[in-house]
Amino acid sequence: MNLGRARYTDAEADARVAVGVAGHDVLVQGYSDGYILIFISAYQSVGQGTWEWAIEPNAILNGLFWNTMARANGDNLTYNIYLAKGTYTIGLFGNTSNGEGIITLSIDGADVADFDRYSAANVRNVLQVDAGNVVAAGGLKTLNVRVNDKNPASADFFVRIQAIIFWRTA
Repeated sequence: MNLGRARYTDAEADARVAVGVAGHDVLVQGYSDGYILIFISAYQSVGQGTWEWAIEPNAILNGLFWNTMARANGDNLTYNIYLAKGTYTIGLFGNTSNGEGIITLSIDGADVADFDRYSAANVRNVLQVDAGNVVAAGGLKTLNVRVNDKNPASADFFVRIQAIIFWRTA
C-alpha cells in the first residue's frame, strides 16, 4: 500500500524519490540541487533483524532507528529510491558508541560506502560522509543498509541511525 510520494526535480527530469509501505510514513525530501534526505524509518523491507524507532530527546529529530533484541552481523534494511545519474557524497547520520557495528551501504547490490560507528564514548548526532560514489544510470535503485562486521574494539553489532543523505556533486 502506497502512503505517499515525494518528488524532486533536476535538470534531466521530474522523478519520484520514494514510496512508503504500509505502516511507514514517506519521510524523504529532495530538492533541485541534488539533495536527498532519507529518514531511516521509511524503509521498504527488513532483510534481517528487529528494528524500531526509539525516542531520544538529545538526538536531532528527537529519536533514532536501531536494531534491537539479538543484534547480529548482517542485520539490514532495504529502501527503493530514485537517483539521477551523477556523482554523490553519501552521509550517514546517527549515534556512535563502544558497542556499534560497521554499516555498509550498497546500491543495486554493489557496496558503495562503509561507516565505522564505533567510538569510545556515546556520541550523539554524528555525521559521517563518503564522497565520490558514482551512479552510472539514473532510475529506481535498491539501497541496502546492513551491519557488516564491527570494529575490533566494539562490544556489539548495535547501530543507531537517524538519516541517510545523498548530495549530488556532479
